[in-house]
Amino acid sequence: RQYVAPLRGGKGSLYEGGLRVPMAVRGPGVKAGITCATPVLSMDIFPTLAAAAGLNPPPHHVPDGENLLPLLSGTGRLRRDAVFWHFPSYVGRNGPVSAIRQGNLKLIEHFESGTAELFDLSMDPGEARDLADARKNEAKDLLERLHDWQAATGAPRPTTPNPNFDPSFDPPRGRDQRGKGGERKNLRNDNAQPRER
Repeated sequence: RQYVAPLRGGKGSLYEGGLRVPMAVRGPGVKAGITCATPVLSMDIFPTLAAAAGLNPPPHHVPDGENLLPLLSGTGRLRRDAVFWHFPSYVGRNGPVSAIRQGNLKLIEHFESGTAELFDLSMDPGEARDLADARKNEAKDLLERLHDWQAATGAPRPTTPNPNFDPSFDPPRGRDQRGKGGERKNLRNDNAQPRER
């Protein structure tokens, strides 16, 4: 989690240190030696594998991702022009956030503080310079588009801290402790986990 320099953040973060990982694909229809800088998501794997197998998803199932075969074969581009992330919970020191990347611009919305940061990843992949004040119109447009996506997907938007949060609580660690309860106590926002356990 901590060895991502020069990127900012780490696992569980919506900064590039928590999002940016390399992807390598080999198989039929994949052009050997092709490289691509287009951002892709784990949700793209299902529609890509289905398309590679010649299968169509059931009509009632609309995949969240996009078929990557045009990129992998070097024959085309993706239809989307933006990608979105939504993390309305707490992991480590990270609070509830949501983000949009459109081209080289990335906006991160921090729910509890009601603030947003804007970065130009082409010039600042380490996200050291917040451009939200300097490029207000672009920040406003991206934030509106992020809010439209959140509304369309029914994404929860926690905006107030959980009054039951106990910052001194230290949850049990390790695989054998999963599902043993206790972790609910450490949530700072009741809306962060929309489903009860």
